[in-house]
Amino acid sequence: MFPYLQVMDKTSTENFFGLIIAMYSFGQIISSPLVGYWSNKTHDTKSCLYYGLATMFFGNVLYFFAGIIPFQKKYVILVARFITGFGSSNVSLLKAYATAASTGSDRSKAIAYVTGALALGMLTGPGLQLFFTPLGPRGIKLATNLFLNIYTAPAFMACSINIFGALLIYFFFIERTIGVADKKKIKETGVALPPFDTVAIIVCYITRFCQMFIITNLES
Repeated sequence: MFPYLQVMDKTSTENFFGLIIAMYSFGQIISSPLVGYWSNKTHDTKSCLYYGLATMFFGNVLYFFAGIIPFQKKYVILVARFITGFGSSNVSLLKAYATAASTGSDRSKAIAYVTGALALGMLTGPGLQLFFTPLGPRGIKLATNLFLNIYTAPAFMACSINIFGALLIYFFFIERTIGVADKKKIKETGVALPPFDTVAIIVCYITRFCQMFIITNLES
């Protein structure tokens, strides 16, 4: 991304590139609680997933067309990454749904599938960029200041994946939350759910923070 940033705007620095990397996570930080609240209130995971994919699609489109937008390019890329991060909140939503859609006996397996898919995406995503290397920095000229090249082709592929993901949700995603206790049944049986373990949650937060801190540091 940094070579693309320098091609788009010669005034870009390493510090500004670090800010661009941070904006993705910043957008995710803001969006994740909002999407979680939306999903809990409406009990509609599918709409939230559509929202996330559509937002990421728009962010990737903005990134792809940064060269022809009549504004300072580095700020266009900054906003594009923020929007993409804002839409990526559906990652946490998928984990939450995997928990709600599974029972205690198979919950570990469900979470493992979701986590494994995320890891597979992080592994194959950068690897697929090798296929765009032959395009080079110039690539194929589509319009004035707009090229399909080694820098913009990944954004084009990301848009295609966003559309493919939306189609998968539309045709195959059936929302079932068998792992969530019904409030009416709880009142009828008189069984009270224990409070969540605050200490365990804090430990999970800190562990996840350390993990993502290291990954982002290596990425930048």
